[in-house]
Amino acid sequence: MSLIDAAVRNQLLNVNAVTAIVADRIFFDMIPIGETLPAIIISLISDIPDRNVPGLWLSRVQISCWSNPVMQNGLKSPEEVSVLADAVKTALHQPHLNKGVSAWTVGKTTYSVSSVKVENGPRLVDMLSDWYHMPVDVLINFREV
Repeated sequence: MSLIDAAVRNQLLNVNAVTAIVADRIFFDMIPIGETLPAIIISLISDIPDRNVPGLWLSRVQISCWSNPVMQNGLKSPEEVSVLADAVKTALHQPHLNKGVSAWTVGKTTYSVSSVKVENGPRLVDMLSDWYHMPVDVLINFREV
């Protein structure tokens, strides 16, 4: 199994449009209790080798954008979570037609990323917390180098 989710976190931490909103509040699998919002959760959904191309992997990572805006005039605005999800999408999207290869590094491991497909999910309100949640689905083709 790869550390591609950690490489995704590093990529996001290097993008001003993302860190301007969440600073370094990008976590794996859950937001720590008492943490300030907005924040991002990164979850590795799948990490499988390509059946036809040795050394090539396909991973699916969900990036969950969370926000709890201040209520104004009895309403909460979804703007912050929407802007955050758009910043994540812009930061990571690297279509295959681009034919460019980028290097993502985590620790001593570098991944040669050949394509990244990013899709926003629906904007939701979590019924228990009353926070806005917008998932971003990321499909990454890569090799470890």
